[in-house]
Amino acid sequence: MVLVLLRIPVRVDKKNTEKSVANIQAQHITVGDVLGNNLPPIPNQTQNSATLLGIDANKNNIRDDIELAIFATATNARVRAAELQYAFAKQMALTSVFNSDTWVAFAIQESRGFQCLGQALRRAGVAEDDRISRVVARTEEITALTLDTQLRRDVYERNMKFMTGYVLDRSHVCDVDLGTLPN
Repeated sequence: MVLVLLRIPVRVDKKNTEKSVANIQAQHITVGDVLGNNLPPIPNQTQNSATLLGIDANKNNIRDDIELAIFATATNARVRAAELQYAFAKQMALTSVFNSDTWVAFAIQESRGFQCLGQALRRAGVAEDDRISRVVARTEEITALTLDTQLRRDVYERNMKFMTGYVLDRSHVCDVDLGTLPN
């Protein structure tokens, strides 16, 4: 009986992990996000910085200030799609990671966004020798925007303790089919 009672927390944790991993894997940006069909208003920066999650008025799981910053810099829809996907994944590191399994689910989404950005820049005609440095620069900028407060940096660092190895399926990295976007 004691052993059965001791296993209850393990089963609950496993169920919570499975649910969180499935949730991370199920979330994606949409073509509407990429086209700006529901762009949010400019958020109040004080309110935005006061919480871990910030403001997401349009409820697309991308912090509004980051979404607007991407729209201000990425005029190419394919590049914008990839950058939004990366920002979306980066936000998951703050909201969805609580053990190694959830960290892997986040890391796969982050890696998909990184690789999608490389594909988008290739389609935008960026030369191969310049592409990697541009991907790294943009993902670093999005990361800096995501981790713009001490609270956000602290939570991110705490969640990185769950880091472990994983394998990425490179056959499907972009949430939105880049071929369906205008440029």
